[in-house]
Amino acid sequence: MTELICWPLDNKQYTSVALGAAYAARSRGVLNADSFAAKTNGNNTVTVGKGVGCIHVSDQWAAFPFSHGDVTLTFEDADGVNPRWDAIALVYDKNANTAGLEVRKGTASASPTLPSLRRSDDYDEIFLYRVTRPAGATKISADNVVDLRLDGSVCGLMRDTIDATVGVVDDTATIIACSDLTKVGTTNEFVSLDLSDVHDIFIRDGYTYKPFGSRAKPEYAVFVEGMDDTAAKYANILAISLFNIKQYYDEKYDRNNFIKNVVLDNVLPGDIVIKARELHFNAEVSRVVLLVRIVSANDVSAYDVIQNLFPDKNKDFVFTISETDIVLVKEIKGAVDSKDLEKLARSIADTLSSEFYTRVNIGIGTIVTGVKELSRSDTDKAIVSYENLGIARLIYHLPTTLCETFLHEVFKRGSIESLDHETLFTIQKFFENNLNVSETSRKLFVHRNTLVYRLEKIKKLTGLDLREFDHAIIFKIALMVKKYLSANPAKF
Repeated sequence: MTELICWPLDNKQYTSVALGAAYAARSRGVLNADSFAAKTNGNNTVTVGKGVGCIHVSDQWAAFPFSHGDVTLTFEDADGVNPRWDAIALVYDKNANTAGLEVRKGTASASPTLPSLRRSDDYDEIFLYRVTRPAGATKISADNVVDLRLDGSVCGLMRDTIDATVGVVDDTATIIACSDLTKVGTTNEFVSLDLSDVHDIFIRDGYTYKPFGSRAKPEYAVFVEGMDDTAAKYANILAISLFNIKQYYDEKYDRNNFIKNVVLDNVLPGDIVIKARELHFNAEVSRVVLLVRIVSANDVSAYDVIQNLFPDKNKDFVFTISETDIVLVKEIKGAVDSKDLEKLARSIADTLSSEFYTRVNIGIGTIVTGVKELSRSDTDKAIVSYENLGIARLIYHLPTTLCETFLHEVFKRGSIESLDHETLFTIQKFFENNLNVSETSRKLFVHRNTLVYRLEKIKKLTGLDLREFDHAIIFKIALMVKKYLSANPAKF
């Protein structure tokens, strides 16, 4: 197979040729009737306002010259004998690879005509205005300027490949872009209800909608006028194209995505400072990472709730790393200690639990200064601070292979798995009461001899007597290692 350029495909780099080809079927013209408005100045100049146009680089390449402000064009003096028709043109010079506004001078004649429209290997252009130059005229008046922008033979309004109204709505069902400019900014609350469900195509009020976005709940939807298969096909194509464009933008310019990649160690250390500078990101403030793990939930999006709790997107960043794990990177100012952070975490957990019936566990990382250190702000009590993990901080940094070897050496094969829930609960209480048999039996509401029997049973199964301090330490560490490995950490 001879490979061709195909846009957009995943994991491909493209030049402007591919993007130009994507719009090749768009007609030459101006964006709307307000683009490139002209006014005279009482002399031999005309000022052209801001606007967007479409010209063709080739049959397979469309381009879009645009102006953000006024451009003043100067005309040559009128002929002393015959009138002349000049043109204000939007021109693409293919040899110079530049586009701009230009005065195309006509030929003075008793019956003047416009200059020939250049659409060749060297130029492509559209005429915006005809400027009549009567014989001997010394200035250009408003009556001399004839609007050609809606004349399809020399200009016209640019048209999409789809002969229907198309546009994009956001997650509040507000139209943010549309081929019918009068619809931009309007909303449809019924569409908003549909958007909250799935990413599948749906039809509403004569329009076909295709939601898209990178989150569980769609962020946007493309809509195409019509309810047939053709409308659905166009909606799918546009949604895929816009999703890829948005994904590219997020990867290159989105701060939230940058922070996510830093936390997940997906950015080379040498690139972090450079990228932070590109994004005008304050890299040297103190921040803390909180990991929110959903234990049980209903239909309410915990991600949306947490994002609404921390709306300042320049300081606080919220993103998902799995279906159940949400990360909050919180900017810290002033003297904040671990108790303040635990209070913050508890307020998040209480809000989700009491108002949205969502139960979560929250891990609190250490406060770090500098964006490079965010990946080290690591973190199942409901609220747990990394600084309070004690010896677990060492275990969580051990190679998993070493942890597995330790467990095999400490326990007989299958012995730790043979411990039932009651036995494990007894061990937990025994450790909590500092290996005191009498106190533990009192807390468990069992006879002292019953507890001694259970401890003997554990010794028989595992070979460790928890009444001996050294054996108790080994058993406690082994349980922590077992819990660590049960969380499926990255193998190393």
